[in-house]
Amino acid sequence: MSHITKIKTKIKFKNKQILEQVLKEMGEVTTHITDYYGTKRKVDLAVKVKQFRRGIGFVWNGSEYEILCDSWGHQIEVDRLVNQIQKLYIEKSLTTILTQQGFVTTVQRGVKSTKIRATQIWGY
Repeated sequence: MSHITKIKTKIKFKNKQILEQVLKEMGEVTTHITDYYGTKRKVDLAVKVKQFRRGIGFVWNGSEYEILCDSWGHQIEVDRLVNQIQKLYIEKSLTTILTQQGFVTTVQRGVKSTKIRATQIWGY
């Protein structure tokens, strides 16, 4: 019996390009996850990291990407990874939108927080 379940978050993962950038920054990007028993399941995107080789997957439901994984015995690691994915997704979404609107952005990542500075360059 598989333990693969959906993980609900307040963040809506709608942009595949940004999500893929985040996952590439975190680890090995693939298209399958593995459950506790070693059974593989196909997903649209997944990331596997050293701390959690089963992978965290994303499946498009028609309006957003849902998170799937088997966290059996690894709930703390999965919670940390999902939080990291959410933070990076928000960061990359904001910087992308700001850049499209003509701002120059810089990102400072700290242990407890991330600061995004946006500067608009006015033409002479």
